[in-house]
Amino acid sequence: MASQKESISGIEIRHGLITIAQYFPQENSVGSIIIKPMSDASGQDFDGVLKTEFKNLMAEIDFKDQNVAVSLPSEYAIVKKLSLDSDEKDVGEAISWELSQHSIGSIEEYSFDYELLGQSAEGAVKQYLAVAYRNSSIQKLVTLLKAHKLNPLVVDLDMFGLINVFEANYGEQIQVPAAIVLGNDEKSIIILTQSATLLDFDVCMYNPGALTADEYGAKIAESIDRLCACAGQSSQEKPELFCAGALFSQPEYIGSFAGRFGNAQLLDPFKKIACRAGKGEEDLRKFSHQLGVAVGMALQGGAEM
Repeated sequence: MASQKESISGIEIRHGLITIAQYFPQENSVGSIIIKPMSDASGQDFDGVLKTEFKNLMAEIDFKDQNVAVSLPSEYAIVKKLSLDSDEKDVGEAISWELSQHSIGSIEEYSFDYELLGQSAEGAVKQYLAVAYRNSSIQKLVTLLKAHKLNPLVVDLDMFGLINVFEANYGEQIQVPAAIVLGNDEKSIIILTQSATLLDFDVCMYNPGALTADEYGAKIAESIDRLCACAGQSSQEKPELFCAGALFSQPEYIGSFAGRFGNAQLLDPFKKIACRAGKGEEDLRKFSHQLGVAVGMALQGGAEM
């Protein structure tokens, strides 16, 4: 059996919830999972509640000196597809300038990263996916983790965690477009992906309880149609739809897609990844859809160990 030092734990922190999945790359298995609801303490801001809840959680479990990969909420990121001349000598500087046109404040207040997506047929232009996030938000999270003797190896967007876990478990389907909905009480992130790459995404905001399940389904379907149109996908062919997040613990919300997406299903992070967390199959069926981001972040961290 692999030792604790050979593992990495993916962490998702959202309003109302902390999830953790400890992943062992050599075994392609998850050894332990945590789903901890966060209290909504009146009079405290989110950072204050998080510090208290995280401190209490760390006191309950033996988690010191662990390598971790933590997610950031995608809705606060700047995410752009950028085209640059193939002979651009300083790609980083050019992308920094492009991102500065979309940032609030100075680009120096942000950390950014990018990856090459492809090149035009004639070779004159290269396309990049670029992501920027406020340094202050990243630093708060890293400081919190280090204060509890954790070693953050990766900090990335939650939607990339979901793409990672989708690729690992549904590899036979990644060549065709898929929509992944990360649903929570106040917002949903709709991710359109193909070939393990982000095509586009949208964020749907709502007040808790403001939408019925059917109204929610219609709103998300409208967003998916819009993303598909922007990505040049045929409106006649609906993408495969996968649902993740705490909202889908209520069956009526995934049921709301039935008339629009007959193939809607809960995203299963353990379809091809073993889970030996000591949970029964019934418990995994009830809760595994909430662990997609945490498992996906752990997969990303494991690839970089």
